[in-house]
Amino acid sequence: MSTAALTKTFATLGASLGIAVLSMGSALAYNTSLSSAGTNRYGQADLQIGAYTKTGQTMGASLVNDSTAGQQFWVYCVDPLTTSKLTSTYSTASLDSFMGVTLDSGGTATSGNGAASAYKTLYTSSPYSTVDSYEYKSGTVSLYNNLVELYGYAYKDSMTSNTKSAAFQYVLWELLGDANSGVADPTKSGGAYFSNTNYESVRTQAEKYLDALNNANESFWTSSLGLTKSAYNYKVYKSTASPSSQAFVAVTERTSSVPEPGSIALAFAAFGAVAYTRRRKQ
Repeated sequence: MSTAALTKTFATLGASLGIAVLSMGSALAYNTSLSSAGTNRYGQADLQIGAYTKTGQTMGASLVNDSTAGQQFWVYCVDPLTTSKLTSTYSTASLDSFMGVTLDSGGTATSGNGAASAYKTLYTSSPYSTVDSYEYKSGTVSLYNNLVELYGYAYKDSMTSNTKSAAFQYVLWELLGDANSGVADPTKSGGAYFSNTNYESVRTQAEKYLDALNNANESFWTSSLGLTKSAYNYKVYKSTASPSSQAFVAVTERTSSVPEPGSIALAFAAFGAVAYTRRRKQ
């Protein structure tokens, strides 16, 4: 193939890839309305979250309808001190955008402090602005990576029972707002904890998930809990209603046949490099 033909081929491919990157990125951000599908995987617990006592707190995954996407899927709540008011209006964002972090080609957060993120706005607004021990955590890079690790190993497991779903929801809240989530027995003290043993099965399961997260070796998930890792795409639903409704996070499992925007961009860059090298050699 001639240099001109090769260059034209890469240009056409590059344009197609560029459109794919843009379309996949824009698909993550849109306005919609969420409504309850009437199905959930809820458990209960008596919790203390900052200064707020939550007796018999209902928590776990909820099945919702997205009016814009025309889809039904499961979500977990991002902010425990806000009431769910479905049906309600929402804007969407990718989890990395919500957390204010930058990802490498493998999907790991490597930079960003979340200073201008929607996560910080949410967790520094009322009622979180008045709760000293449950609030915005500035280490959003490690926080993002912990959230991805939690979902990667425990999300599928959490959907197998109401107890595990409630435990997963607690761990998500623990990570997002409790500065003591990495200490020993985080379910018994800190900014968010179980205030008694009335729902011990939920607390015990939450402790298992947290023990795995806090273990230096990620293989602990498999060796001790028998869980294998999956990869997901993440979407955060942030309320645009007044008064505000709970924010949610939804995931879809990533398959090798559907490349991430970052992977497409890397492929485009590789093709461009080959074309440039071929042109130089000619």
